[in-house]
Amino acid sequence: MPSSDMNAPIPSTLRATLALAAGFLMAGPAAASVAAAAPRPADREIAVIADYGREPVAELQPYSYWRWTPEMKASAGDFSRRAIVEGADGQRHLLLHVSPTFPWYGAPISLHSLTSDYFPPESDAIILRLRVESGEFLLGIGGPTAYFGDSDVFTATQRIPVGDWIDVRFDLHEGLRRNYRRAGYGRSARVMSYNRWAQEPTMLYVSPGSSGTLRIQSAKLVATGRGRPFPTFEPAALKPVRNVPAALDSAFSMLLADSQAADFKASWLDPAACRYPPPAITVAEGPAPGSDALSATAGWNEEIRWAGLRTEPTSGADALAITVRVATDVASAQLGSDAGQPIDIGLFAAPAGEPFPWDRLRPPEEWRRDAKVRGYDLNFSHRVVGTVEGLDVGLFHARRFVRPGEWHSFVIPFEDFACVGATGVFRERLAAHAPPTPSDASAAVLWLVPWPRRKPGAPSTATVADVRFVRIDPSDARPRRSYPAPLPGTLPQENQP
Repeated sequence: MPSSDMNAPIPSTLRATLALAAGFLMAGPAAASVAAAAPRPADREIAVIADYGREPVAELQPYSYWRWTPEMKASAGDFSRRAIVEGADGQRHLLLHVSPTFPWYGAPISLHSLTSDYFPPESDAIILRLRVESGEFLLGIGGPTAYFGDSDVFTATQRIPVGDWIDVRFDLHEGLRRNYRRAGYGRSARVMSYNRWAQEPTMLYVSPGSSGTLRIQSAKLVATGRGRPFPTFEPAALKPVRNVPAALDSAFSMLLADSQAADFKASWLDPAACRYPPPAITVAEGPAPGSDALSATAGWNEEIRWAGLRTEPTSGADALAITVRVATDVASAQLGSDAGQPIDIGLFAAPAGEPFPWDRLRPPEEWRRDAKVRGYDLNFSHRVVGTVEGLDVGLFHARRFVRPGEWHSFVIPFEDFACVGATGVFRERLAAHAPPTPSDASAAVLWLVPWPRRKPGAPSTATVADVRFVRIDPSDARPRRSYPAPLPGTLPQENQP
């Protein structure tokens, strides 16, 4: 498994993205001081995220904020320091220094990347072994989530005073916070999740009011049983409900974006101005000789474009069976696993007995008539349809991980999906990130390759085959949900400009 790029300088693009989340960690309840924790299930270590004792001594780039003046950027070393150092005891650790003169602009800073790797669904907490040598620090962990998720999500902020080496625990479920940057549909969600939709490298955040010197020995990822591995089922436990042929005439592309909503029209009439063109969908060979499949290729640098496959409205199922393969040269990794490439699977649903409103989401006929290229087939951008009345559509999401270049077959129970986009009667489902139900009429299966953390914009091809709606034998009592049910969190006020 590729190692984490945890000590590389923070890219300016990442700093710019994360710095936009102004004020989120300071909103809501005050930061908690480190104290004796209540009894909890025993930790099971999943992986060591960072072990700075194994890193070479090196001076790392100081933090620099995109909004700073050129003079301030040139003096970044006066405001902070990042380095791998060797202490008096001969042990190496990460040293982070923040000056009392640091220009905060009212926002926390993403001071250091802990890891670029994805977390498995059973991840429940991150434990940092650290010591505040001087001053005081307000710390949190998190970062941007997928475009259709909860904007940016962060753990509760903890106040760490001067003291000895201690283990500080950051819970990935309790007390989460978020902002409203590019929130889209997620703005109306009353609950939140980090790990389900974590998009970019997991960062250590330092909030205003912090200054002094902080030393970190290690970071580890642990499970307590709230999250579970992805469920698996024997073929004998599955009752067929409907096969979905991988036919090209049933395929479509869909735009799901707010800030790039203009790409829908541009994709048809002005392709050169389309920042995120639709994925190219083609017929492919499936896992068995002669079997049918559909491939979608794009530079999946944001989760705003989907490939999809229409089906006859289907009720009575409670799981989706699907076989997928991802071809990519992007080295993604998942901690504690050799299957590190994520793939996102979606379901479109309408109320049972109602036709799916395809025509309400399609481009106008005059665009299609005058276009020289095929643009997006559907527009599900919140800015366009999110507040439309009389339109009842639910978009549900699940994530799985694969080894690139290999076929993987999954059975994804409906309970492991979460609503990420909704209109009409599905809005309450969105508010709770609730799953689809067997009584819903599933109308399409969608897929995309999430934003690659190490090489944004790199083209990848995702292929789907053997798509089936099934019903799991009710006597099969194994858990059907992997990611824990999301919990209420803190929703700060709108970001300051």
